[in-house]
Amino acid sequence: MLVLRGLCVVVQNLRNRPEFNNLRGNVVSVQHDDRLCVMLHDGGKRVVLHAANVREWQATNLRNVMTFEFAEGSSEQEINDHVATFCCANAPAPETEMYALLRPANAKSSLCMSQDCRGLLVQSARLEHMGALTQTARLLGWVQMDPDAHGDVAYINHQLHMARCSTRTLYLHNRDIYAQYAENVKGDR
Repeated sequence: MLVLRGLCVVVQNLRNRPEFNNLRGNVVSVQHDDRLCVMLHDGGKRVVLHAANVREWQATNLRNVMTFEFAEGSSEQEINDHVATFCCANAPAPETEMYALLRPANAKSSLCMSQDCRGLLVQSARLEHMGALTQTARLLGWVQMDPDAHGDVAYINHQLHMARCSTRTLYLHNRDIYAQYAENVKGDR
């Protein structure tokens, strides 16, 4: 079964294989011991690393990113079948990141959003799978905050001092909305 490319990360702090430091890759799976299997962009080699040996790639542009938009409630099988068919017909470059965006009912297509808002949507999509934080994102320190009074959800990373809105929140607002990180915000760990 085809798996959408996972979170893009940069390898860091390896002592035994320093030649891998600063290389980019995509997380393709998480092992039972919480180590990450990363496919490196340089040569397609797979390495297994602890979460401490990777950091999230912070690129904000949409180059080498392919998004597929589905109605909320679409099955994972339906998404994988659609993406597999697309890949068979188009053969995207090996370093292409692919994300499924789940559009809530009554929300406009992401094609109607500004470039900045679509960039935010991709950043949030990098953390999500089927509308929830991925195990990879959680291993890298992201936590989901409880919805606010408007039902909006934000993801917080206390290590990076960053916050991001969920894709659902961005869709429903359909404008450039930034989640702000506050030093006194504490997430459940």
